[in-house]
Amino acid sequence: PLSLNRAAKKRLRPSTMKNVHKRSHAVTCIVLFCVAAAAARLARADTDWVLVLDRSESMTQHDPYNFRFDAQKIMVDLLAQGDQETHRLSIIRFAGTAEAVLDREVIRPEKLDEIRKTIAEDPPKGDTDIGAALALARKVSLPAGRASDVHVILLSDGVQAGKIPNLAGRLEDEKKACQELGLAVHTILLNDFSISRQDREERRKRRLYYEDKQLQAGEDLLRAVARKTGGQATQVLPGRGIEDILIELIAPHMSFHRETVAGRLETWPTDRQLFLVLDRGVRDLRL
Repeated sequence: PLSLNRAAKKRLRPSTMKNVHKRSHAVTCIVLFCVAAAAARLARADTDWVLVLDRSESMTQHDPYNFRFDAQKIMVDLLAQGDQETHRLSIIRFAGTAEAVLDREVIRPEKLDEIRKTIAEDPPKGDTDIGAALALARKVSLPAGRASDVHVILLSDGVQAGKIPNLAGRLEDEKKACQELGLAVHTILLNDFSISRQDREERRKRRLYYEDKQLQAGEDLLRAVARKTGGQATQVLPGRGIEDILIELIAPHMSFHRETVAGRLETWPTDRQLFLVLDRGVRDLRL
């Protein structure tokens, strides 16, 4: 509405032209202020992350290299990079029962050493009750009315086991509760196929594995959890590590700048940090 062609500009008196320029300048300032305010609101968003780790006995078979404990360290380091925003991390470990090792801890760079000590590795033990773990995840993350700001990531082989009453029923109840809240549960499958073929064949010779039917049942269970709650279902594979999956899940909710680099990348003296996430297929990189 404020743009004028040359003919119209000639018909306006100088004083009118000044008023037009003032209004245009004012509108520009208002637009810039609104954009800046919106960006500030997004940058200061409070986000809760809940990492739910299976430490049941079956994980000695399905996560021999402790990828789930690597996940803790990767998440802490990634969340500490948030710019002008608050990321809280809860870590829940479960077997027959669930416990919160870290409870809505605000992740800051200066607190990393303390947090790393808190999340030291924990030996597998006991049965598997995924329903109990999801119930605790709901309790600690306070998702009511803000489910879009809460992200639950479940790492497991999906094998429910033990003499715990109503395992399947409790899991179904939790899936329904998360669905009603709009709380998505992202699942990451760890099993016999998460390690290299050579290692898998060696372990199978020593019978350090579960039958393929049981592996498939675990995969189906985790996919059903993700599908019911609106989350993503992924699996750690030799060509797609735990770090790749976590970056894909976390990066869209972080405020640092992201772009795909196809050729030459130029940085500026004002750039504070540069993160490079390298594809496993990269053969030639020069810095």
